[in-house]
Amino acid sequence: YFSGEAQLKLGRPDEAVLAFRRVIKQYPGTTFKSYALLSLGEIQATINKDETAALDLFKQASESSASDRVKAESLFQVAEYYFRDKAYEKSADYYRKLLTLFPEDARSIEAALQAAWAAYYAGLYAEALDRARQAVQASESAQAPVGELPEWLYLKANCERQLMQNADAIQTYAALLEKHPRSTFADAARYERAVAYFKSGSYRQAIEAAARVRAEGKLQRDVYWLLAESHAALKQDEQAIQYYRLLIRDFPDSELSCDALYRLAHHLQE
Repeated sequence: YFSGEAQLKLGRPDEAVLAFRRVIKQYPGTTFKSYALLSLGEIQATINKDETAALDLFKQASESSASDRVKAESLFQVAEYYFRDKAYEKSADYYRKLLTLFPEDARSIEAALQAAWAAYYAGLYAEALDRARQAVQASESAQAPVGELPEWLYLKANCERQLMQNADAIQTYAALLEKHPRSTFADAARYERAVAYFKSGSYRQAIEAAARVRAEGKLQRDVYWLLAESHAALKQDEQAIQYYRLLIRDFPDSELSCDALYRLAHHLQE
């Protein structure tokens, strides 16, 4: 095993692979088998760029009679692979195993935020919200990295909005914007807060919030749509027509353009 590690450090991955495979074949009952599987997986992922082969090796390492450190590392690598592959349910499952079985491992601390996002993208909003609440509480009491707090707040608010807790979501977005106005999540939070107002039926507040969004590209399209729909809900036809037309003009090929055309025609007919 250490011969393989040395070969790897000398830039000889082929010789390293031979050494690691020898460990796996000749010493299957030892802890070094697990280490060899993990090292082979890292070679496949980083040098050979074969993530499918890497995934198989990481899974074998996680299922072998490995040390806790190797099992934690293996679970982390499998979860990361599935996250990159956008297989979020599987990713969330492996992250959950990592954080539950090895909460003190360095990888669990490193993976906490991405594990919550994996749960969110998998539709496990309650699970993601629970992780976000704990992280925000820990960050605010200086028990966790403060640098991650804006993203945790953004995730927490998104979870609340998905769970129809719009009042809580609005407060969380406001806390993010108040405490971290220059965060990379600030503009998205302004838009999402406007959406939360709209979902709660507070159309005037939705318009006011949307007007503060600095938007480009797809986000600008969504802002136009939100403004048009909010004005339409308030029977403010002229403003609604204006924003439907802006959306159609600037984003003619978007999936919202067809709906905007129909609504524009309806308002013009009225």
